[in-house]
Amino acid sequence: MKRKGGTSIFVFLAIFVLVGAGFLGPATSAHAQKTKKIELYMGTTQMVSSYYAPSVALAKIINSNVPQVHITVVESGATYDNLERTRTGEFHFSMPSAYSGVIESYHGLARFKGRPDKSLRMLFVEACSPIYIVVRADSGITDISGLHGKKFYPGPTGHITTTMVQRALEDSGIRPQYFIGGFSDAVTAAKDRRIVGFAKFAVGTQLDASMIDLKTSGPIRILSFTEKQADFIVREVPGQEKVLVPKGVIRELPEAGPVLTVSMCVTCWATDRLPEDIAYAIVKAACEHWKDIADTLAAAKEIEPTKDTLRSFSGTSKVVPLHVGAIRYFRERGGEIPANLVPPEYKK
Repeated sequence: MKRKGGTSIFVFLAIFVLVGAGFLGPATSAHAQKTKKIELYMGTTQMVSSYYAPSVALAKIINSNVPQVHITVVESGATYDNLERTRTGEFHFSMPSAYSGVIESYHGLARFKGRPDKSLRMLFVEACSPIYIVVRADSGITDISGLHGKKFYPGPTGHITTTMVQRALEDSGIRPQYFIGGFSDAVTAAKDRRIVGFAKFAVGTQLDASMIDLKTSGPIRILSFTEKQADFIVREVPGQEKVLVPKGVIRELPEAGPVLTVSMCVTCWATDRLPEDIAYAIVKAACEHWKDIADTLAAAKEIEPTKDTLRSFSGTSKVVPLHVGAIRYFRERGGEIPANLVPPEYKK
């Protein structure tokens, strides 16, 4: 009996060692490898933002289609917060983030002055939205110069929309009387005819809820920037792109257009520390399941990932290069990679 017990203990220990070493055959070893994933943390935005749901959708897409990684979505303060926390290694990649903010961090501009982060690499564009300057039709204003001396809301204090609009108008000698408050205050003031209108990013090329709300009180008009004003914004605020919205494109206002304005893109990005195969798999999964993202964000419905990523990222006054994994995927899709988006580590 003693001998049998000793033999049993020996056999048990031998099996334990073999299992630990992965020597019990390919099935057991493969299972161990399958359960081992790379944990990646994705910086996003506040839960109340309309851009939070698409981030959750992206994480689900990746977790379902990229078996070697697991994505954890982390609520954050959006663009600048994501950029700072990536510098400390807390985040591995981010969506959403304004392209202008990523450019500032990469080149060491604005709040990142003297602190460039050359490790940043772009993955794909999520959505692009133009700024619309919306006025009540009964204000009598038909072009942007008509804002001079009128009560007008350029956006919240400190917001990128506000900065761009005010600087462009000032450069043209146009000085409205600026209304101060939140967007809801501005819509109410416009409906009450206390201000003539406001500036705000659209949802893709379409009117957002505040513009539609104003329209319920009476006809509205969208004003174009002049070529000089649009060029000024593109030059002075990196990350903006000059766009022309054709007549008939805006569904709620088909008579509007063509509207000359500037557009800002919301993006997904990582760093050059993300392995090429992982970045490739993330971009491939996102682009091939784009409908799942677009179902959560109206502006994403207007995006064709390969074409719009390459066009939007390369068309600004300053750029951030693509990740080599993204380049690999876009080349497979027939994309021509602009020279200014090729990072130094890329090898054909």
